[in-house]
Amino acid sequence: MKLAMENMTQFRTFAKRSLGIVVLVLASTSYITQGNAQNVNVNKVAAPTSLRSPNQAPKRPGRITFIQPKLPSNGAPSGRQRGAAGRGSCLNNVNIPLTAVVPSIKTSVDNGNNAIVATNVWGLTVKKYPTFLFYVPYTYPATGEFVLQSEDNDIYRSPIALPKEPGIIRLQLPPESAPLAVDKMYRWYFKVRCSQNMASPVFVEGWVQRVNLNATIGDRLANTTSLHEQVVLYAENGIWYDTVATLAQIRLQNLEDTASSADWQNILKTIDLSTLASESIKGTDTKDRKSLISEYNPD
Repeated sequence: MKLAMENMTQFRTFAKRSLGIVVLVLASTSYITQGNAQNVNVNKVAAPTSLRSPNQAPKRPGRITFIQPKLPSNGAPSGRQRGAAGRGSCLNNVNIPLTAVVPSIKTSVDNGNNAIVATNVWGLTVKKYPTFLFYVPYTYPATGEFVLQSEDNDIYRSPIALPKEPGIIRLQLPPESAPLAVDKMYRWYFKVRCSQNMASPVFVEGWVQRVNLNATIGDRLANTTSLHEQVVLYAENGIWYDTVATLAQIRLQNLEDTASSADWQNILKTIDLSTLASESIKGTDTKDRKSLISEYNPD
């Protein structure tokens, strides 16, 4: 009887130990399984992040496509996109001539006897005080001059200090000048001389016309702080001067940005000025500028 009781006690002890081992094994298995499951879930979330470069910028919405508007119905304005120096001039021997960064459109005009090909250098703006861009291959001591006219009357005339090296300069009509009137055509000239006594300067000439955008586009422009979105809207609506001026501003802010570099190259290509894509863009230097502004009140 005593032996039977000892056997029963040993069996119960063995059973408890076995049950403890089973529980421990099950608990360990459960922990390992949960740990693996957590690792799998973390990896699933982290994988896309690990594939993305830490310096990769979000994709910008919209591509820049300039839509060339129709020329004015009341007669296409003439112009000169590229300047050329006369024989023997000190302004000879440049790889790229003085160039207005404005579309140059050739049209055929029938005068009754034969067709005459006219060159039209013209673009639109929505600004009261637009910015004009010119590629200038000449440097100091040559001098520049910008002239804006309305109906053959000067409304703005200013000497321009040329940069120390060739490049694209930006000239903004200053706020102290008369603002451009809506739907009115203005003629501009940019001239370069070796000296003030030079009779025949190198020059380019063209036209600018201010327009109003429709209310929807105007609201979109007013409600965005993105320069890129502004450029897209300007370009889609044929507003050349503001398209190229804003895009030049973007380029100056980040010269290493490949996207803005591509946009700059493409916009110049649309007006056959790809040769200017690698030229540096200069800031507007008004330090030595002396303005001659007539009293003029637009309609």
